[in-house]
Amino acid sequence: MRLPSLTNRAASPPPPSSQGIAGPTKRGVRAGADGAGDVADRLPEAARERLRNWRQLRDETRAALGPARERIDEARRQRDLAQVQIEELRQWDRNAGGKRAENDPSIAQAKEWLDRATQDFEAARQHGDALHHRSGLVNGLIGAAEGWLGSLPAGAAIEPVTAEAKLKKGETVTDAIARFQSEIDQLVADQHAVASAPIHSKDAKQKAKAEIEALAARGRPDVWHLLEGAGAIEWPEATIAAEVAANAVLADGGLAAVHGRAAGRVDDGAALVAYLLKDKLTAAIEAEIDDLADDDAALTEMERTDKTRKLDAAILAKQRDLITLFNTAGELPPAEIDARALLGVDV
Repeated sequence: MRLPSLTNRAASPPPPSSQGIAGPTKRGVRAGADGAGDVADRLPEAARERLRNWRQLRDETRAALGPARERIDEARRQRDLAQVQIEELRQWDRNAGGKRAENDPSIAQAKEWLDRATQDFEAARQHGDALHHRSGLVNGLIGAAEGWLGSLPAGAAIEPVTAEAKLKKGETVTDAIARFQSEIDQLVADQHAVASAPIHSKDAKQKAKAEIEALAARGRPDVWHLLEGAGAIEWPEATIAAEVAANAVLADGGLAAVHGRAAGRVDDGAALVAYLLKDKLTAAIEAEIDDLADDDAALTEMERTDKTRKLDAAILAKQRDLITLFNTAGELPPAEIDARALLGVDV
């Protein structure tokens, strides 16, 4: 349900052009180093105004929630009273000496009251639901914006970014929003595919070699005390930890659950094997990698990093365009969008 009196302040939408919908460009503002004052003051003018508009909308929505609840309660009370009256009228007619007929004027009048009260209740409930929904949206936007600002390093320069969402021929703003959201969803799916792609055998071997080298270094026996005549060979050890759960018997005979952790030292056989047979172990592990690797579907670390960087940039660019469409439509965008796109800025 749209709330026109509240929607107008959702953002400061730029005017649409024949080619697209563009946002303003302003001079950059430095993020404060001490965190004092309003975080909105760190932002360029247009972004600062947008954040403050969201805050004003939040305050207006909060102020409207109380009266909305009262309206719902009153509408529910009127509906319940009408239902009670109908039941009472159906029970007995003192003059007729029996039950009233359903077409009795008094029952018909009570039913009309019930219909009006039910309609009022549904309208009040829908209005309240819309307010709660809008409250969640605007609180999410404010949280995302202020959380991002709070995460910036001291003195970070925040610059405005201009975005333009071009509409296709005959396309409405609503249609364009759906199209951009679909395109972003596809980019996010591509992002997940890149992140979940298997590791290339070349990188896997490098990681395996580094792991074996570290294991072999840990597995080297220490003969220093033996040479000094002060003790025996010190063999590699590893620490093991365990969760402990038991029942303790209390003085009164009852039981009490006891939970804790235990740790101990044991001989590190894997480290000793790596020390003694490092080359053979490395060769065996690399053979296992060659046997199981799917390099046709895998990505090298360089490829994964490059694809991720490009997809991140593409998603942010699409989100920036999407925000201009939401602003033009006078609607609040979802808070899951990157805060840089929500505010129309970059660092």
